[in-house]
Amino acid sequence: KRQYQRRVHGGQLIQEHALTNEGSIKFTTGIYGDYTFCFTNGGHGVQAVSFHVITGQQTVDYDQVARREHLKPIEMRLRFMLDAATQIHNDYHYFKSREAGMRDVSEASNSRALWITVFNVILLVALGAWQVLFLKKLFIKKKLISG
Repeated sequence: KRQYQRRVHGGQLIQEHALTNEGSIKFTTGIYGDYTFCFTNGGHGVQAVSFHVITGQQTVDYDQVARREHLKPIEMRLRFMLDAATQIHNDYHYFKSREAGMRDVSEASNSRALWITVFNVILLVALGAWQVLFLKKLFIKKKLISG
């Protein structure tokens, strides 16, 4: 038995299908997030699975929209450009938020690296001073130098 499952981030099952040897599964969702696609093969043979995931503006069939809403070609082109501008605007905000998150992580990592470096320098200076004092005491004890 071959089966397909689609889950949203958090493991909630959204869609489940029994699969045939060939075919396609299409879905449209308004839920934003990470999705998990799971294919199981209960048979003994090897099965090939290929994905073609389309997101954003690419999913809209503008010819169908034009027929449904009785749009003229220029209106359809304007709708296309408006959707493209909206997609670019949304992508900009998405990447801006990702950049802010990455910047925060980078600044935190740099701060940690700075404090580790400061600790290492202090430790090496302290160990160097201890080593000098230890060797001085040793040389005085062995009477190689006078104290």
